[in-house]
Amino acid sequence: RCLSDWSSDVCSSDLDHCSKSDPLATIPRLMANAAQFGVAQSVATPATEAKARHLPLRIEELNAVACGGEPGVSNTFASALWALQTLFESVRVGVAGVNIHTRSARVNSLFSAQL
Repeated sequence: RCLSDWSSDVCSSDLDHCSKSDPLATIPRLMANAAQFGVAQSVATPATEAKARHLPLRIEELNAVACGGEPGVSNTFASALWALQTLFESVRVGVAGVNIHTRSARVNSLFSAQL
């Protein structure tokens, strides 16, 4: 699991971790500068190089907390603020587009059908 703290090696793509709660996924960490600006900083150089070659750079998958999200973090206004700041910073460094990763019926779902 991974909170968008790009300054450390806390990310894992091992799906075995997806069934566990992530103690690193907290609102204060999500609102920290490393999380707010880390994505854009990590792609600033590739974005500049792509632009020099007249090619778009796109972030293929983006979300605040991996593996479907973390209750109390992914489904809060803080997560929405993180997403907006991350998108604006990504545009600022030259990213052409971003795919926001979401799954229906998960805590990080963008929309819920509550009747």
